[in-house]
Amino acid sequence: MGVLGMARSGVAAAIMGREHGGYPFVSDAADAGKLAAPIKRLQAGGIPFETGGHTDKLLSCDYLVISPGVTLAAPIIVRALDKGIPVFSELEFASWVCQGAIVAITGTNGKTTTTALTGEIFTAGGFTTFVCGNIGRAFTEVASLVPYGGVAVVEVSSFQLETIADFKPRVSVILNVTPDHLDRHGSMENYKKTKYRIAENQTAEDYYIINLEDPELATDKAPTDATRLHFSTRVNDNANTFVRDGYLWTRFEGREQQIIACDEIGIVGPHNLQNAAAAVACALPFGLKPSAIAKALATFPGVEHRLEKAGTVAGVNFINDS
Repeated sequence: MGVLGMARSGVAAAIMGREHGGYPFVSDAADAGKLAAPIKRLQAGGIPFETGGHTDKLLSCDYLVISPGVTLAAPIIVRALDKGIPVFSELEFASWVCQGAIVAITGTNGKTTTTALTGEIFTAGGFTTFVCGNIGRAFTEVASLVPYGGVAVVEVSSFQLETIADFKPRVSVILNVTPDHLDRHGSMENYKKTKYRIAENQTAEDYYIINLEDPELATDKAPTDATRLHFSTRVNDNANTFVRDGYLWTRFEGREQQIIACDEIGIVGPHNLQNAAAAVACALPFGLKPSAIAKALATFPGVEHRLEKAGTVAGVNFINDS
């Protein structure tokens, strides 16, 4: 396998590949002097690599795993695809070894907060939970650690969804869609289609969650067989999490349950109420108790944006690498 990029996800993918019997080769266009830390990790694992450009060594690999920042228009990727070499995202690669349930969360805004809060909810519910993806650790860094019965809550970007093949989360979420990354995706329609890919491999036993208040999702066209769930911050007969009389409620499998007063939720603001409603919807298929959900909602302090400041919030490590 070939790995493009020595960012955290690329190095983690190479290490995971080696641990599972593969023979990874890592390539980065940057000079070695700028890659001291990842080179040290690769050398410690006995993983071969090259820096300063991509050579034909990559074209002798069975498949390539790419970091989110690597565009499909990159010359080495174009050459690989022309030769029939499959190209996968680190997200896809990690999903091959993850034994637990995957809860995948995407959207233009609110992904980090919702992913972290969802992780807190599952932890409060007694699940062995790993929060990863664009938030904190790379999915490949933890995928092998997620046990049967455990949960990986993964923040997912549109860049990662470009190169999935069999990625199949138990629960997928699209929080919202507003114009973003159009220089890479070409148009708003292409951007939405890429977001919809999060649910394309799901079956009727899986769940696909969308925001009833987002105008771009009002005419949801995701090609999926998943069971659809919806969230709203208003009273809505079609919503599975919604607000009524100042309380956040759930509606699932014919039963309504009051979860928490909205003014008791630790994160404030209308956008965060939407994030909270989405996170609660993720828990519905897993049968978490309302008391556990309410505890997580009340105590979760929110997160500082990882591009503004690195740190640790609610047990989740954030770093400046999106």
